[in-house]
Amino acid sequence: MVMSISNKDNILRLALITAYSNCGAHEFIMVMSNSNKDNILPLSLVTACSSGGAHEFIMVMSNSNKDNILRLPLVTACSSGGAHEFIMVLSYSNKDNILRLPLVTAYSNYGAHEFIMFMSNSNKDNILRLPLVTAYSNYGAHDVIMVVSNSNKDNILRLPRVTAYSNYGAHEFIMVMSNSNKDNILRLPLVTAYSNYGAHDVIMVLSNSNKDNILRLPLVTACSSGGAHELIRVMSNSNKDNILRLPLVTACSSGGAHEFIMVLSNSNKDNILRLPLITACSCGGTRVHRGSE
Repeated sequence: MVMSISNKDNILRLALITAYSNCGAHEFIMVMSNSNKDNILPLSLVTACSSGGAHEFIMVMSNSNKDNILRLPLVTACSSGGAHEFIMVLSYSNKDNILRLPLVTAYSNYGAHEFIMFMSNSNKDNILRLPLVTAYSNYGAHDVIMVVSNSNKDNILRLPRVTAYSNYGAHEFIMVMSNSNKDNILRLPLVTAYSNYGAHDVIMVLSNSNKDNILRLPLVTACSSGGAHELIRVMSNSNKDNILRLPLVTACSSGGAHEFIMVLSNSNKDNILRLPLITACSCGGTRVHRGSE
């Protein structure tokens, strides 16, 4: 992945190589380089997995320019009908520090989930974009609690998400984002009905009353046995006319492949971020993530 912000000419390169076995191990090595300030963030993650095993992700992000340390301990216990619990605490320091968390992957039987979180701190305003949170287990449950704190403005964003699963069950995501500085409340009710080969229809409307910025994220996913996912999100910031488009297309078969193509366009600065991810999957096989500009 190559993320470029032309205003500061900051280049973020994330090379990810993941070797898999049946009860194998994950090793994600991410090197984030901020060329403008020469801040190097090394993130080595090692996860040992067994059948009913556990994930423990410990990320230490250090911004050498300001000596800001962000520690994100993530512990995930997985069983056949198990549950995931991700607790992320993101702290923004006093100065315009940019935190980007591209990938967090949780696994079930042979499955793979791609959690892609893109958090962008714009030139003037802080824009928080969380495109993907998808986790599957047999009948499991997810409880994601994200606390994003911007100490400069004392803005607290709390996103409690609880998902109850049944055989062909339903998802109900309720996100409440509170900006205490301006008392802006963003409520995002998401309801997804599932059938055997069902569909997802998620519509998120984010309204910032202070600037009248409307973020509309329509997501439509059609699923079949060997089906395909197509997630199209359009994020519009009316104040700056910044359009962020993230088309994702995933073709899945039994031992199939995922192809995520994300195109992020900031029309105000004409910054194009292209993140092609190609993942080849087999039953107990190997996946290779390739990122290019």
